[in-house]
Amino acid sequence: MRAGFTLLELVFVLFLTGMGVSLLVPAARTWADRFAVVGAREATIGLATTTRALALASEGAVLVIDESAGSAWTESNGVVGDSTPLASRFGVSVHLLGSRTRATLRFDALGIGRVASQSVTFRRNRAMAGVVLSSYGAVSRR
Repeated sequence: MRAGFTLLELVFVLFLTGMGVSLLVPAARTWADRFAVVGAREATIGLATTTRALALASEGAVLVIDESAGSAWTESNGVVGDSTPLASRFGVSVHLLGSRTRATLRFDALGIGRVASQSVTFRRNRAMAGVVLSSYGAVSRR
């Protein structure tokens, strides 16, 4: 009876383990990218909801999404409230519809927006997620 493994058996097991890991790494990167864009989208939706609630409480509020800075924040009565650095926090790029670099969604004291809907797309490698923020506070995920 022998104790232990031969060198050939150990090399074979390490080879199979390496092959398995090499097959899982691309899938893990794809999922990480997908989770990042969805996280950025949901953070933006959360800021939109916060902005609308803030508008009801303080006679109006603004949600600003800056494409070049890759961030979004709320403003009420000239004071910046919640801010989320989307690009650095989630590692995504922020894209607005058209040639604009900044989108502003204004809500009055009744929580109703004063501008047309805003479309925002988040990208990281091949993963993409988007949201359309309605001036009435409705959200459409894409």
